Amino acid sequence: MFQGAGTSGRPVLLIHGMMFDHMMWRPIVDDLARDHRVLAVDLPGHGACPARPHYVWNDIVDDLAALVSHLQLDAPVVVGHSAAVLALLYAGRHPVSGVANVDQPLDIRGLATRLRQAAPGLTGEGFNRLADALIASMDLAAVPEPYRAYVEPHPDRATYLGWQQELLGLDPDRLQARIESAARAIRSPYLAVFSRQPWSGHDEWLRNLIPTAEIEVYGNQGHFPHLADVARFTTSIRRFERRSYEHR
Repeated sequence: MFQGAGTSGRPVLLIHGMMFDHMMWRPIVDDLARDHRVLAVDLPGHGACPARPHYVWNDIVDDLAALVSHLQLDAPVVVGHSAAVLALLYAGRHPVSGVANVDQPLDIRGLATRLRQAAPGLTGEGFNRLADALIASMDLAAVPEPYRAYVEPHPDRATYLGWQQELLGLDPDRLQARIESAARAIRSPYLAVFSRQPWSGHDEWLRNLIPTAEIEVYGNQGHFPHLADVARFTTSIRRFERRSYEHR
């Protein structure tokens, strides 16, 4: 399932994060569609997209690219909310004009380590506790009321753990090396948008990976800066998109 909007203008591909679906982009699609062709997708196992036996990131990226090609959305700006790895891999395997990452730092070692440690207990109630903790950390109450219905989480154990199989199956340092290699190979412009600074020194760390990275910190609460300030976010994307196409 996907939502396509806009009949003219440069293309933008919107990728949601785990436990959500393409509706989390609804206000952004409505705004950007005035002067862009916009595609917001459901990832496998989310929304109306069927689950898969296996979730291999490169395969999913290739499927997204096939949809983009079918819809003739040449070299989109790829925007991922908490989907930084997918956006990076897409840029490494398929034409893009730019990559924008929303509220997910590229250092995943801490997350991968915690998941590996928790994995043996993630059955039944153990997964429910993990999902509750993840959802609580997102601070859904910070999303303005008109948009809160678009970010109703749907935790499903099989889907969540399926999507994390590469985090669970690889040593965190090896996986981090893979991500950093993909980041260093990016030749298109890169934008990172955060509600709050991920950690002291993050910007310098990121620019060591991607020297041309642009970083915007909105200073709002929660995990959804694009919904906390829709006007600011769509302005950010429009400015970034113009710079991205000038770079081509």
